[in-house]
Amino acid sequence: MNPQQTDRLAACRILICRPQAEAEAWADTLRQYGAQCQVLPCLEIESVAVSASHRQLLIDLDHFDKVIVTSQHAARFAFTIIDDYWPQLPVQLPWFAIGRKTAHTLRELGVTELYDPTADLTSEALLQQPLLQTVQAEKILLLKGCGGRQYLQNTLEERGALVSSIPLYARRLPSYDDAELRAKLLLYKPNCIVALSGETIANLCVLAKRAGASLQSLPLVVPSKRVAEVAREHGFQLLYILPYLCANELAERLPEICNH
Repeated sequence: MNPQQTDRLAACRILICRPQAEAEAWADTLRQYGAQCQVLPCLEIESVAVSASHRQLLIDLDHFDKVIVTSQHAARFAFTIIDDYWPQLPVQLPWFAIGRKTAHTLRELGVTELYDPTADLTSEALLQQPLLQTVQAEKILLLKGCGGRQYLQNTLEERGALVSSIPLYARRLPSYDDAELRAKLLLYKPNCIVALSGETIANLCVLAKRAGASLQSLPLVVPSKRVAEVAREHGFQLLYILPYLCANELAERLPEICNH
């Protein structure tokens, strides 16, 4: 499909629940293909104060064997500190990114020792990579959001790694008035929802309850089996698991999803 073939998506009404900037970018792309889109961010990203001990971990970056970055937000917030101490990053220090956008952001920030820079890895896929199989006694730095990616840390520690994690940002439930929620969840009548994290799904359900909207029978696009399990726990029945998802790839699947 190309952006000129708009007739196939004319009946698709997509509700995109990613953080604001990413959601708007996806909406712009999908509209080029002819889809209707509304944006309802269900996560708001805020930086958090970095403790002195966590700041020291970034100062001691060269003491680590590997660095894992879980999101573009973690990358950007970390480098506001790293840039103060490391005008040139430590050589031969492998960096790993979860998600294609994270990898792109790290390259923009000057990371050259990035493992498989074109890959779009989930946590599960990352843990299958050869360089993370034998990590006994290795020091690994995990840059993430508050409360996130515990599965990743736990698995690496079970393999014998010494994992230090730095929470760099918090995810909040955005504030909406009742009129906006009714407009986007009831009047708009979406026939497909995009939610790329478990917390996004939980927050969406909170907002839907406030609006008196029942969404669980709608197709829900998620990025992994782990997020799909969260969706099932919240009552969603029709799940499309699309790993390594981007807006252009979603456009290819929308005719099938919206006409389930």
